[in-house]
Amino acid sequence: MRRAGLVGMALLVVGVVSLKAWVGSDSMRERVRSKVVARLGEGVEVGPDFSVDWLGSVSLGPVTVAPVVKVGRIVVRPRWAALIRGALEVGSIGFDDVVIDAGEEGADLRATIKRLRRPALGGGASSPKAGSHYPDVSIERVAVRSTFRGRPLELVASTGRLVVHRDERGETHLEGSIVPGTDPSAGAIRLLAALGDDGFRAASVTIDQGVALSSVVPVKDFALMPSSGSLRGAAQVSSRAQHHLGELSWQLVFDSLSFSNPRLASEPVEPLRVSASGSLTWDFDARALTVTQLTLGFGNDDQVVFESAGSLEQAGETTMFAFQSHSVDLDYQRAVSSLPAALAPGQISADVGGPLSVTVDVKGPLREPLQWQLTVKIDLAALRQVARATPHALTKPFIYKTTLSDGRVREVVVGPSNPAFVPLGEVPRSLLRAVLLCEDSMFMTHQGFDFFEMKNDLFAENENGESVLRGASTMTQQLAKNLYLSREKTYARKIREAFLTLALEATVPKERLLEIYLNIIEWGPGVNGLGEAAKRYFNKSPGALTVKEAAYLATIIPGPIRYYGFFTKGELPEVWERRLAALLVKMHEAGDLTDEGFREAMESPLVFAKPP
Repeated sequence: MRRAGLVGMALLVVGVVSLKAWVGSDSMRERVRSKVVARLGEGVEVGPDFSVDWLGSVSLGPVTVAPVVKVGRIVVRPRWAALIRGALEVGSIGFDDVVIDAGEEGADLRATIKRLRRPALGGGASSPKAGSHYPDVSIERVAVRSTFRGRPLELVASTGRLVVHRDERGETHLEGSIVPGTDPSAGAIRLLAALGDDGFRAASVTIDQGVALSSVVPVKDFALMPSSGSLRGAAQVSSRAQHHLGELSWQLVFDSLSFSNPRLASEPVEPLRVSASGSLTWDFDARALTVTQLTLGFGNDDQVVFESAGSLEQAGETTMFAFQSHSVDLDYQRAVSSLPAALAPGQISADVGGPLSVTVDVKGPLREPLQWQLTVKIDLAALRQVARATPHALTKPFIYKTTLSDGRVREVVVGPSNPAFVPLGEVPRSLLRAVLLCEDSMFMTHQGFDFFEMKNDLFAENENGESVLRGASTMTQQLAKNLYLSREKTYARKIREAFLTLALEATVPKERLLEIYLNIIEWGPGVNGLGEAAKRYFNKSPGALTVKEAAYLATIIPGPIRYYGFFTKGELPEVWERRLAALLVKMHEAGDLTDEGFREAMESPLVFAKPP
């Protein structure tokens, strides 16, 4: 027996040496290269590196599929069980240092896949028999590069593995895993998939251990892209009728999100938790996609939950969409507690609590956001009932503090003890109407926001095609900013402003909000409130202002410092005369001016007081 074992080992050694010599020969080297080129087609180059180790593994490279893929080394290992039987079968294929340059939004990669496409696994006369295995595929170090809207994008993975098996029913099954990022010990993304004779049928993806989000969300220079955090969850997808019909469902949790972008906030926004679950279906024949259910949760305990649904369909050359969403058991204080510190509205909202509801309905052509039809309804009735049980500090006289251009802090008493204070009942109707028409015509009826203007603001771009933060603020939003916030132009300030706006609308009556607004807003350098403005510009009390003088004060509210030069020069430029005339026309059309009052206002001169 011992002698037979030694003979067997000798024969094996001789076989391995012979295999190494045969595979490593020049003829086999050229044969392997020609096979690779023939299989992948034009644009493929195989480098000069070619070797065979003592186990029969063939290594070659680099391999380039121009202009998209470059593989530093490919290692092909034989299946030893077959080799012992005298058959030469590929057991595994390893790819090392793979770089994929996908092009703008993946266009180059899609074109290359289309060019290289062959019949699906499991199809054709040469399909493996039931129960047989395809070679195992492994990847070490892969990078996928592309651009998205001109911004660089890169995905990096340290390891990956793919096993393909054909079952007794003739279905092909894929089992794979990939570790995103550069740390092989990090969480993995696992894939299970089934393919029939007509191709893909079903798959599931599982993300375990909290994969680093920076590995799977690679665009870093968008304000709303996280700089760190983790992702876990699962997704399932299935298709039928030659892939024309299909379903997708998912359950995902984004943990410990951190955002670091000066456009978002001046400090890191962290930590934030978001959960997402839902399902969608598609019908390629009808060119339609339907989101049957989408649930989003925010906060550690899903303090804020929205349920949504939507659809996407092709109408001629235009892609149309519709989306509906509504809050579920939303409570103001729970919503505030779900926010990271950088987004929280501050102590002023601590005493505001109670239920509210939000519904959103938006539809239109997908690529034309300015044509979207947007309807947002906020119901504050229940929140008002709870919040107004305790009088808010702003319903009583208070001191408003504002910082002047030289850095000094000025205090303005908003109440009768201030001689310049103007009660709402003493504000001239012409001025009140002019301000509302200029600043917020729906002030008395909205719930704090003008969503039509906000939509236009959200998609506004500057001359470089970059999104910008413009005005579009209601008078309540302006109050929230003036009373409690800095002037920084960030998305975080807008979020804090939104929560403060809800608090003001819920706790303070509209009439008092309007009274505060008229008595604290800036009307020029060191000029706060209507009383001081009437004195500075026209040396009059508010009640003595003419219609044209009242209209002029309304037109300069958006930029009182910038427009102060009109006053110091003592005259208006022609462009401002036209703007003032346009406001008077609007007041006349709205019924705020009679025909006679309109003619008088248009003909009367505007005479400024002497500048101090």
